[in-house]
Amino acid sequence: MQHTLQLSPDRFAHLDGSACLRVTQGTLWLTIDGEPDDRVLAAGDRLALPAHAHALLQALDAPAQLTVERAAAWWQPLVNAWQAATRRGALS
Repeated sequence: MQHTLQLSPDRFAHLDGSACLRVTQGTLWLTIDGEPDDRVLAAGDRLALPAHAHALLQALDAPAQLTVERAAAWWQPLVNAWQAATRRGALS
C-alpha cells in the first residue's frame, strides 16, 4: 500500500514500522529512534525503515513530498539484515 505525504518545514510527521520512503520533491530531514545519525534525503532518494523503526520527519526550508510504501512481510527480514550489515560496515 502506497501513500503520498506532503510535509512543510513548520510541522513534524511520525512514521512507525517498516516502510519504504521515496522523496519526490524537496529535501527531508529524518531521524530514527535508536540510530546515532540523522539523515537528510533529497528528491529521488530512497530509504527503507526497519520493522521496529519510529521515525520523525520534517521538510527542510521548503515543502517536501514523499511516498510511503509499506513493505511486504516476506522480505522485511532481508531489509533489516541488509541495514544491520551496512551499519556495521560488513558490506564495504
